[in-house]
Amino acid sequence: MRVLVTRPEEASRKTAAKIAALGHHAVILPLMAAEHHPQAALDALRQPHAAVAVTSAETARVLQTLGGEVHPYLQDTVFAVGDATADALRATGFASVQAAEGTGASMVERFRPQLRQMTSQRPLLYLAGQPRSPVFEEDLEAAGIPVTTVVSYTMRPVPIPEAALSSALETPPVDVVLLYSRATALRFFELPLSDESLIVLSRSRILCLSENIAQAVPKALESTVETAASPVEDSLLALL
Repeated sequence: MRVLVTRPEEASRKTAAKIAALGHHAVILPLMAAEHHPQAALDALRQPHAAVAVTSAETARVLQTLGGEVHPYLQDTVFAVGDATADALRATGFASVQAAEGTGASMVERFRPQLRQMTSQRPLLYLAGQPRSPVFEEDLEAAGIPVTTVVSYTMRPVPIPEAALSSALETPPVDVVLLYSRATALRFFELPLSDESLIVLSRSRILCLSENIAQAVPKALESTVETAASPVEDSLLALL
């Protein structure tokens, strides 16, 4: 099968390798690119905080750009949204990383007692991305857990020439489209899709990492949508 991968460039390459190992052909079409804000992250780490929360491996890549400046904080307790993010943080050098099940809600559910105890004097530091779902921060507030949120990266749309878009989708036609974030899904369906591309999409499978992402797919294509059993990449690729 030909599988369209819409993640940012670095993440797309890793996903493409997994797809190839499954015997399929990946077509890489990054729709978003991360603009890193390492100084904002560093300034936040320098302020008093009880622990750090991270909901994307992109934040780990931001911290990696700091080099030795991040070393004083590598003993901080870090709560990660899932295993992939936790692995990226450990690769950055963080020694105490705990992983949830892939969602902000699972982070609050799993770590609520620990977070309440840790944040009695200082807030949780959330190194976030933009755009993002408000659910994690809302759940923290509802649980009575003080949090300071700092944007460590911003996802920006990548210009996609119409010819490149048509080529990726149509030559030859893709069988599967992978969507990993709501922002990417919204971006994808805002692109100037040709009539032929729309026909291809109507005959393909659109695989979404979560129900929230699936809801961004136009109703005309909802019959092609499948959602991963859990919001982690292995679960998504298991649908192939």
